[in-house]
Amino acid sequence: MVINEISLHDFLEEQEQIKEHFVVDSPEKANWVLRKIKALQSKIAGNIALAESEIEKIYAWLEMVNGQIDWDLDYLTGLLTAYANELRHEDPEFKSMNLPNGKIGFRKQQPKWNYQEKTLVQSLKDLGRIDLIRIKEEPDKNGLRKAFKIQGNRVVDPETGMVIDGVSVEHREDELKIEIVK
Repeated sequence: MVINEISLHDFLEEQEQIKEHFVVDSPEKANWVLRKIKALQSKIAGNIALAESEIEKIYAWLEMVNGQIDWDLDYLTGLLTAYANELRHEDPEFKSMNLPNGKIGFRKQQPKWNYQEKTLVQSLKDLGRIDLIRIKEEPDKNGLRKAFKIQGNRVVDPETGMVIDGVSVEHREDELKIEIVK
């Protein structure tokens, strides 16, 4: 594949000329720009599809080559586990052994707590231990928009006229929406 080489200077000159001289001033030119945008978006989609297919192939290869290594690691770890268990059986006080290439041994672990959240919360409520229940407070933003009104840049309760602290309104310009027909 031959790639046309263009200097950075020439590329920038070409880009600046396009931006300086081309102006959309008719429906035909606007349609031409939309067609160009559609073509560029199609190229991006093609690039993404190609990359994703290559990524899938790479992950399949990685799984294949690491599958045997993982099996070997499990096997060798099993051999060390059996040996360490044998040492502990012979000497119940056995904790660890330092060797030139590493260390094998046993380490105490803290008990693992498994939670069934809904059942636990109800049990704590039943025991009157609400001090152990955490409640997350956050504003209902959709409810706020329905209940309050905008006045300038502020949000106001229409029933009381009170300004609501902690929220302000940013008025924004209309956004241009460009839709490309597929």
